[in-house]
Amino acid sequence: MPGLVLLGLAAAATLAAVPGPTADEVIARSVEAQGGLQRIRAVQTVRMTGSMSAGAMEMPMTLEFKRPSRIRAEQTVRGQRTVQGYDGRRAWVIPPGGRRAEALPPEAVAQMAQRADFEGPLVDYKAKGSQAELVGRERLEQGDAYRIKLTHADGQSEFYLVDARSWLLVRVEAKRTVQGRVIDGETTLSGYRESGGWKWPMLIESSVKGMPEQTITFSGIEVNLPLDDTRFQMPAAAPQGSVQRPSDSPR
Repeated sequence: MPGLVLLGLAAAATLAAVPGPTADEVIARSVEAQGGLQRIRAVQTVRMTGSMSAGAMEMPMTLEFKRPSRIRAEQTVRGQRTVQGYDGRRAWVIPPGGRRAEALPPEAVAQMAQRADFEGPLVDYKAKGSQAELVGRERLEQGDAYRIKLTHADGQSEFYLVDARSWLLVRVEAKRTVQGRVIDGETTLSGYRESGGWKWPMLIESSVKGMPEQTITFSGIEVNLPLDDTRFQMPAAAPQGSVQRPSDSPR
């Protein structure tokens, strides 16, 4: 028995001496699991269709992205369409039932710019001015995950949890201060599907303390389709007497 105990201690010591992966190694394996940097870089445009549910509301939605840093989001809320866009410089919105685009404030511009990075902050994070730290490995419901703390150039940070088996991103945790209020949010990603050589999460569940949970379910993804730059630009005011609708923008 003492020999077995010593053997067990020796094995445990050997395992403890094996170094775990670094933050760079975890991120590199995660990028490779998504499809690899070459395939990710080959995707120039994306259109994602699906719906968002919040409480009893179900809202059809379409997201469009185009390099570099362009995003357009359309939703139908209680039968009325709302559109948000960012062209890399200006962010704007056409509110539900509205006929004219309105410029968004600087705080919203920064948020739209972050959303427009459809690669995600982990991809090529150093070139984006961020720093990564491996906090540790922990147990989630679906298995073990590595916790990465990513700190951006502006000092804001989030935690990214990467599944230890699939190496895909499964959770993001972040705190933000909005209008003096601290927002503590958590987002889980699952149901990955390949399109254009890249794996995309088809189910995104988000929760913020004190607010109803939101679920985004994507049903379709198209990559490298032609999307004109004007789709992301703030629409000009319509001449008096005419009616401008969000759907009037050229494709």
